[in-house]
Amino acid sequence: MLTPTALPCPAPDVPIDRIPEVRAALIAEGEALVTRADGADLSAEDTELFRAIESTVGTLDYRARVAAHQRTAAASPLMQGLVRASAGAGGAVSGRRIGNLPGLALTDENAHELYDAFRTGRPATIETTTAPDAFQTRDVTNVPMAAVSGQMMTPVAFRREPTRIAAFMPAQATESASVTYYTQPTAAGDAATVLEGADKPESTPGWTAVTAPIRKIAHYVEVSQESLDDYADFLAVVASEMGSGVVHAENGQLLNGNGTAPNLRGLLNTVGILTYVPAGAEARYRSLRIALRSLRSGDSFVDADTIVLNPADALVFDLSNDTANGLHAVDTLAGGPAATAWGARIVVTTAIAAGTALVMNAAEAGVVFVRQPPTITVDPYSRSTANMVRIFCEERLGLGVVRPTAICRVTFNGTI
Repeated sequence: MLTPTALPCPAPDVPIDRIPEVRAALIAEGEALVTRADGADLSAEDTELFRAIESTVGTLDYRARVAAHQRTAAASPLMQGLVRASAGAGGAVSGRRIGNLPGLALTDENAHELYDAFRTGRPATIETTTAPDAFQTRDVTNVPMAAVSGQMMTPVAFRREPTRIAAFMPAQATESASVTYYTQPTAAGDAATVLEGADKPESTPGWTAVTAPIRKIAHYVEVSQESLDDYADFLAVVASEMGSGVVHAENGQLLNGNGTAPNLRGLLNTVGILTYVPAGAEARYRSLRIALRSLRSGDSFVDADTIVLNPADALVFDLSNDTANGLHAVDTLAGGPAATAWGARIVVTTAIAAGTALVMNAAEAGVVFVRQPPTITVDPYSRSTANMVRIFCEERLGLGVVRPTAICRVTFNGTI
């Protein structure tokens, strides 16, 4: 007979794995006491023993519940989210996910079985309430993001041109809607030797005032409030994508803008820049070298520091070889693409058209006037009746080309 006093150790010290066995034996003993009484009152001795059995079983049940909580809680960090503890013992926990499988309905007993199997390395057999066909592949194409249960992966951002043209030019902050700057088309060029007593020659340098308008580049997107609530960092993802879109448009404006409102006038369309178009077929590297010379010997007398190329033209340049003169754009395949040409950095961007190159001294050619840098604004009110949030990204900037002759537009002619 197993009585509380006959236990191999006190109830608080019974090993966890023996609690079910000891508890069952004590319950059986209590039932035996009632059976022997056969409807009569228990004797004083049996009554004391029955109460002791009740107390011991209560202690064992309490320890079992505590152990269940501890085991379930331990499963979460150890199994990296596979098994998560429920708030109370014996309750069903729905929505637990394994990889991309549908949510499972697991009881705490299931969770304990998984944890024990994980801890001991043995196989686990789990019975779930999930229908047999729930493990079939589900097509979630065109399903709104907020409707995909348990989505954890951060949305992948759209890839954009990584080069930002403004990063290679000086920038100046402004508080105005336009900026007036001056270019100098005429130099003080009449200095000469003078005889004693003779009049000195007069020079007449000239400056021309140019007004650069500040233009806005902007766009917005509407996102459901639920998407922002349900997915961590989704606002940051959207904001990053919107900022990339503004910079993409900015690149196009700084290079190719036609100057007609609301566009900027880009570098390639600025009046007074130098141009070079080979008279006949000519290798790209020769055209670039001639453009560098034109800047150095032209009105600005500058050395080029930047060459802007489309990736297609950069490819042709990298494969250039003039064996007769010992010229090789890229000496070895072990290195990267050509980073410089005759001391000028090569900037590769899809924002410039293939077949056209921009050779310039970016430090002296112009200035980017910044009225407002790319800014994210979140408006939760305008469309709040539809639970939609508007996210804006915008910037205000202008372009001043203070030295047009420090820029040369090259049009390639040839296949090499």
